[in-house]
Amino acid sequence: MPRMGFRWNCLESLTGIGIGVASIGAATFLPGAEIGVASAATGAVIGGAGLLARIKENGRKAGLEDETLITRMQARLLRDLEHWDQRAEREAAQRADAAMTRFLPQVMLSRQELAATALECRGAEDRYPAIAAQRVVDELARHDDLFRAAPAGLPESFERQFAREAVTAALLAAKEDPQYAALMTLDVTIELGAAIRETIDAVQSLRDKVERGFAALQDRAQSDDAKLARLSEKAMRGAIARFIAFSPRAGTDEIVEAVEQFAEDYDALLGRVRELDAHDNRVRGLQRAAEEALAEGDLDEARRLLREASDVRVDAATAAVREAAETLSRLAETDLLALDWESAAANWERAAAMLAPFDGFEQARLLANAGAALAAFSRTRGGLALDRALEIYRLAVSLAERDKDKTIWAKVQNDLGISLQVKAARIGGAQGNELLDEAVRVHRLALTVLTRETYPIDWALIVTCLGEALKKKGEWIGSAAGIQLLEEAAEAHRLALQVRTQRAMPIEWAATQHNLGLVLASHGELLGAEVGHSHLQEAVQAFRSALLVRTREAFPTSWAMTLNNLANALVTMGEFTGGEEGERLICEAIKAYSSSLEVQTRDSMPLQWAMVQNNLGSAFEARASRYDGAVGRDFLNQAIAHYRLSLLVRKSAHYPLAWARTLENIASVHYRMARIEKQNPCKHYFEARECLRLALGIFSRDHMPFNFEKASRLFETIETAIAEHCPATP
Repeated sequence: MPRMGFRWNCLESLTGIGIGVASIGAATFLPGAEIGVASAATGAVIGGAGLLARIKENGRKAGLEDETLITRMQARLLRDLEHWDQRAEREAAQRADAAMTRFLPQVMLSRQELAATALECRGAEDRYPAIAAQRVVDELARHDDLFRAAPAGLPESFERQFAREAVTAALLAAKEDPQYAALMTLDVTIELGAAIRETIDAVQSLRDKVERGFAALQDRAQSDDAKLARLSEKAMRGAIARFIAFSPRAGTDEIVEAVEQFAEDYDALLGRVRELDAHDNRVRGLQRAAEEALAEGDLDEARRLLREASDVRVDAATAAVREAAETLSRLAETDLLALDWESAAANWERAAAMLAPFDGFEQARLLANAGAALAAFSRTRGGLALDRALEIYRLAVSLAERDKDKTIWAKVQNDLGISLQVKAARIGGAQGNELLDEAVRVHRLALTVLTRETYPIDWALIVTCLGEALKKKGEWIGSAAGIQLLEEAAEAHRLALQVRTQRAMPIEWAATQHNLGLVLASHGELLGAEVGHSHLQEAVQAFRSALLVRTREAFPTSWAMTLNNLANALVTMGEFTGGEEGERLICEAIKAYSSSLEVQTRDSMPLQWAMVQNNLGSAFEARASRYDGAVGRDFLNQAIAHYRLSLLVRKSAHYPLAWARTLENIASVHYRMARIEKQNPCKHYFEARECLRLALGIFSRDHMPFNFEKASRLFETIETAIAEHCPATP
């Protein structure tokens, strides 16, 4: 079998990782920033920087790049990764090798990062290589999607598996090689001694410069320099030391000039500190202590005290801003109660803007709540509040940065997905299809953070929402592809039910049963009478299960919604069944619709009321198909009456998709009436054709093929009938 490419391409970079981990010990021996007296800071910096630079250089001199060591490490890596030659996934390993060769030099962890990782694993050293390797692979994923983590519930890619295994092998090879450890220990010991000697020499040199500068300044002060005379010895020496640290090559004249300028600025600062107006006793005390520290020339202490005073004042200002933002939020809720959603949105956005400089997390949380409130308002009241909710959700997502607060970011993504679904269902067409695709995407993004293992309750909610999006997409597509999406949606709800059990989470269990029923009903309708009946029976059972919890007394709104969807399934079953049993099912459905309207009234829930009116029209239309003559005509008239009631709310401007579907239903009724109308069938044909023409302006051939093809077939049938029965067509 030929050798794989990774044997010769990424081994060099992996060996580099080994060299990095072998020098972890160096980081733990570095001298600290404080070497005794404060004025020694410059020497410490010089010594520390020198040590870092020479460790790298002497690493090469000491043999860390010796061919024998490198060859030995590479031979071990070849052994550790040998089994990839025997795997069917070796092509994936070759792809990973090519990408690693390119990106490993950019993503290697620094010595400090490796040392920090090793310290995190103290007491469980065996975890060190795996954790460090995982971090390297996560960095690789930022550069190439080959290494991206798999979504929840899906297996990890072979490319990611190979990368993690290869990096782990390199880290282990370096950690366990005794020659590396011996070389680095000796190297660090030698360099540490040299660095300390350099530091001592640098400190002494700094002291000498300070003394020369101080002597020159004393001579100047005795020459009646009023500015310098006001400085204490401590302040003068501190100013000299800081300037020398800033400009190590400065001469005595430059030092004197700089300290004179310092004295002038120092006087002005002291006056401004005294002028600070503090009403808080704690702040006042800190400011007075800072004045005293300045007067004594202790700039570091003055800075510490003023920083503490500033923190106190910022905390107080933040608290005041939070209180103001909370008050604005209550005002926004009151606006919404008064049905003024525009004022509510403006006040929430104003409150969020106030929080922006102080508390980004709270700002994102407030916007998330505002988006949820506006979306809920839109679901019952309609209008453009949903568009504003989407804008606010998108802003909240951008503020809740994933790396800073993963949970709120994921929850807002899921809420955004829910509202995108609602918007898509209203407008349909190409734009609606794009919104549905976005909804599926953001739900999946949320699942990468809120996993079943870490956040099971949130995970179950998001899986349910993903199932709803897949259901809508499947209904629009129809055909085999749509059926596949509906099967995926049903599986999502069944997975959620593993967490949302009736005993542990009865309310959520009922909601998921309801959503599962919706998917099964759509699935059964698409499959048709011969194979879809069993799915419809499962749907009816799921709705009846939900109603065990969603009672009218406890949850009237949810009860009415589930009752309405149960009725939909019963109507479809009735159409499939036929005979007396079919009639019984449809009559049961009409009774259920009428009961739901006792809760879903036009005044309180106009969108839901319109939906039930449309569904009642479909039920009477289904019933009419069983009767001839006057009885059938009467049922068709009742169907049209309910459809037209639905259009009182379902306007084309705000709900184009629902409007188009209702028009398609009206066209179907007129077509049936034309076929039983003996005197003047043409008026019904013309009415049906106009309704379908308008509906086809919304249904998209590319994005809603199921609806488009169904309406188009009826349109062609009516055109043929008009040509045959209405020769004088206008």
